[in-house]
Amino acid sequence: MTLPGLALFLLTLVVFSPALRNGWTGWDDTAYVVKNPLMTAEDGLVRIWTSRESEQYYPLTNTSYWLQYRLWGVNPGGYHAVNVVLHAVNAVLCLALLRALGLGRLGACVGAGLFALHPTQVMSVAWIAEHKNTLCGVFAFAAMLCWERSRNGTRGGWWYAGAVVAFVLAMLAKSAVIGLPVAMAMMDRFVLGTAWRGALARSVPMLAAGAVLAVVTVVFEQKFVDHATEAWLPDAWARVRLAGAGPWVYAWHLVWPMRLSPVYESWGLAGWRWWLPLAGSVTVAALVWWWGERRRGGEDGQPRVGAVASWGVLHMGLVLGPVLGLVPFGNLAVTPVSDHFLYLATIGVFAAVGAMVERLGGRGWVVAGVLGAWLSVVSWRDTRVYRDAVSMWTRGVEVAPGSFIAHLGLAEGMAKSGRRAEAVAHYERAVAIRPTWPDGWELLAKARATEGAWAKAAEAYRSLLALRPGNVPARVGLAEALERSGRIEEALREFETAVAADGTNKDARLGLAKMYLGFARYQEALGQFRALTGTHPGETIGYVGAAQCLRALRRDEEAVATLRVGLAITPDEVPLLNMTARVLATARDDAVRKPAEAVALAERAAGLSQYENPLVLETLAAAYASHGWATEAEAVARRAAMVHRRLGHERAAKQCEANAERFAAGESLVE
Repeated sequence: MTLPGLALFLLTLVVFSPALRNGWTGWDDTAYVVKNPLMTAEDGLVRIWTSRESEQYYPLTNTSYWLQYRLWGVNPGGYHAVNVVLHAVNAVLCLALLRALGLGRLGACVGAGLFALHPTQVMSVAWIAEHKNTLCGVFAFAAMLCWERSRNGTRGGWWYAGAVVAFVLAMLAKSAVIGLPVAMAMMDRFVLGTAWRGALARSVPMLAAGAVLAVVTVVFEQKFVDHATEAWLPDAWARVRLAGAGPWVYAWHLVWPMRLSPVYESWGLAGWRWWLPLAGSVTVAALVWWWGERRRGGEDGQPRVGAVASWGVLHMGLVLGPVLGLVPFGNLAVTPVSDHFLYLATIGVFAAVGAMVERLGGRGWVVAGVLGAWLSVVSWRDTRVYRDAVSMWTRGVEVAPGSFIAHLGLAEGMAKSGRRAEAVAHYERAVAIRPTWPDGWELLAKARATEGAWAKAAEAYRSLLALRPGNVPARVGLAEALERSGRIEEALREFETAVAADGTNKDARLGLAKMYLGFARYQEALGQFRALTGTHPGETIGYVGAAQCLRALRRDEEAVATLRVGLAITPDEVPLLNMTARVLATARDDAVRKPAEAVALAERAAGLSQYENPLVLETLAAAYASHGWATEAEAVARRAAMVHRRLGHERAAKQCEANAERFAAGESLVE
């Protein structure tokens, strides 16, 4: 590594070092790593390459995540460190490429420095989800370097093969780089003066490989298409206008990279005025092409500024092409432009700036120093934007106050950090912006329920059900909110509707069973609890609830039999042990009551709960009394009273003290 390369590498590490203290944002990064089952599965690595389980078919990126997961698990610091180092490596590769294209030391340093330090790169470097950009960048630069080397020398064929392999690896890291072969052909034509026929011919094998991988990506991602998102995608003609306007916005972000954001306001895209940016983009592209043809080739071994600029603009358009909007993809429903798409698109533009600065001679170093200092400060500051969900989406709301996803993301971050009241306000703002987006209503309903605002939670659930009438979890949520707000009859009807719609839904079945039990409709409640254990045999509460119903119906023997079925499946569940001991200790029927077994089960439950569960202690006291151990029964009953009182259960404490008096007198408890 040359001295300028080493200096650039170290400077890049320093500028982006704040990212090492960043965490997870919860936007894609946790889905890719923390919540991704392929990270922990024994055959996860094989499935990354062969299955359709990943949301995107980027197997090389997911393999990198998999390897990193083996090193530092869910600790975000390691992932951020890898991203920063890869970006520094890419900066050095960019420097090598620009030197290989004929730029002098100053021009190459300026171009590579812009690539390394520009604030539009922050999103790719400081956000773990964009590891695909930094990893793809390594192979993209390798492909371009090999491509340039393959033009000359006896080993040209080997260098060309290396370019093809590197491009395929770049595609396996991120398929959006599919336009790179044509961009390299333009680099040949405009910067290096190669004939079109030879330049394009060399790109054909890469384009063929890229097309295959692009089709694979589309096929793999079909199962993850969110139809709710599709409803918010611009239509075909609007996307054409979006594709024309996008390059101008990206160009502005390059010129004035202040207050960059993870998302931006959606554009209306209506009216004839939105055709003007498209006309301007097409005109600029045609002029740039014409200018590049006139200025192509080198001059005394140095590339001409006009030729480099032409290549730079066309390279940017080609690399951005797949994400400008002509091809629909989910991110367009969130934001019209996203700065991480600029990561590799700006190489040629930055090279052109470097070539222009180089023409200034000695003054160019002053310009480079001032520009580098300004960009470094802004990037250093913006790196902390991606510290966590709250910081990231706070910037999003500041820049795009009308962004649905910014308010929703900020609300989620605030809710997770305990700022629930503030979170609700942003949930409400999100659904006001997009009232027909179901996910917003669902999150708002859950947030209101967490705050105990049950009536408002019910309103949100009704809004959600208006959009998704068949959503059983939403129906259950509505029923629970109605129950908590005192609208019992309405809650019962909603639970019944939910069970009728999906009898396998655990929460719906359990909620209905509890409602019937509360209404003393024991036979109906028993049917629901038994249905619950039929579909969810490991659900402890189903056996306990059924036993409660059977006891109320004076069928203690059946209650014990039901509880034993549950114990056979989950033998260490405290509620099951406690309920079984309770029945065996307090049954009216002498044939059912088994004091010794009751004592054994109650002692086991008390041990598992560390003698701190007052209900278990009550049962243990009753078991001791049934066994004739009055002293032990009294002592445990008084301990149960003490624990109840510590928990604020004064009425239960007094009942335990009364039972203690009964046990001391030699009486037992019969229920």
